[in-house]
Amino acid sequence: MPANTVSTKLYSAVVGAAFFLFRFNGLDRYRWAKVTVTVILAINILEACTQDFSTGQLPNMLNSLAGILNIMTISRWTDLHRDDDAPHDMLWPGHDDWLDTGL
Repeated sequence: MPANTVSTKLYSAVVGAAFFLFRFNGLDRYRWAKVTVTVILAINILEACTQDFSTGQLPNMLNSLAGILNIMTISRWTDLHRDDDAPHDMLWPGHDDWLDTGL
């Protein structure tokens, strides 16, 4: 198994544990937990961007650019919280603002 695959699987396991703790242990009341979730999201997008860009194909490179723009526009992370109703999803208010504009 290549080293890159092992590190990606380890990263995925750690991320899964972090999201589990945020959703089911009430860590959403702590600012550091919200920062952690936001950073994990940005790293995940950045990883996908590097893979897309490395293909050298125009559609993939444009998708990579869109991912970088997505990272730069992450907002309202301080409003991130868990839903009180089961299954306790993570709610990120404001991510659907474009729906309210009628576009």
